[in-house]
Amino acid sequence: MLEKIAGKCMSINLKDYVMFSCVCRSWHEAATVVKSNNIILPWLMLSNDDGDKRNLFDLSIKKCYNLSLPETRNRNCYGTGSGWILTVGLDLEIHLFNPLTRDLLHDLPPPTRGVVVIYGESDFVAAATPEDTEWTPIIDAIDVGDVAYCPTLGLTLFVQGSGFVSYCDLYQLLLSNNKSPLRLVDYASPSKQISKLGNPKICRSILEKFYLLESFGDILMVKRSYDKDTVMTDGFEVYKLDLQTKQWEEVVDLGDVVLFVGNSPATSVKASCFPSSCNPNSIYFTDDGREACYWYNEFGNMIDIVQG
Repeated sequence: MLEKIAGKCMSINLKDYVMFSCVCRSWHEAATVVKSNNIILPWLMLSNDDGDKRNLFDLSIKKCYNLSLPETRNRNCYGTGSGWILTVGLDLEIHLFNPLTRDLLHDLPPPTRGVVVIYGESDFVAAATPEDTEWTPIIDAIDVGDVAYCPTLGLTLFVQGSGFVSYCDLYQLLLSNNKSPLRLVDYASPSKQISKLGNPKICRSILEKFYLLESFGDILMVKRSYDKDTVMTDGFEVYKLDLQTKQWEEVVDLGDVVLFVGNSPATSVKASCFPSSCNPNSIYFTDDGREACYWYNEFGNMIDIVQG
């Protein structure tokens, strides 16, 4: 019964779910079970000119919470998909912060599985396992825009430049006697429709960004374009990978699927699971530097859901 109540709270209002989990130990255990078996609708973190303030937007009730979070002052914030925020300061120190519990970890916990990071001005990539004491650079991994593990393929995919997708056999890290450097292996090239650059593998326009994700068994690549004058989001294109031909096919209708993209792992949900919270065939995102959250419906209309 407790798990049913917790599940109902999660599907209607995340705030109620969090409050439910704080009542007592048995309720917290029930909430934990529900969380492990269900998809939670993401909250969106919006930009704010006040260094101590952060706005968190709850789609389930269309409400924006203005929180005082001095722990994020002068720090870039990146979502982790697990309730924690990864913050990077001007001193390049990395912290983990939970905006709801206010827990702050100055030292990152050791990984429980393989971890991949994108770093540096040229977007290099390195990987590590729980047994490693240092990062292992991945050869040829440059200008990497996004990384995603795809269970259907059993591969970790990397999108480089203007839509060139590669993979890396990270299991090599688990072999203690393996001294071979990690390398990217070509997997799927972008079509001319995706990239108009001469060498899409190492060239990327500053007016575009790519995201990778597996969505209900489909491997998707999302191309985000920016207006050259305002540097605000101008539009999206979505492509699905044909697993047989390794060719990208443009998606003109997401159906019941809703995508979330930003400074966190791209993710997706079924709109029918959250009928009062989000719209089907839409992409939710935020624009850095402006306190606004949008949903991009049917790949044509951007609607401000915070200010309008």
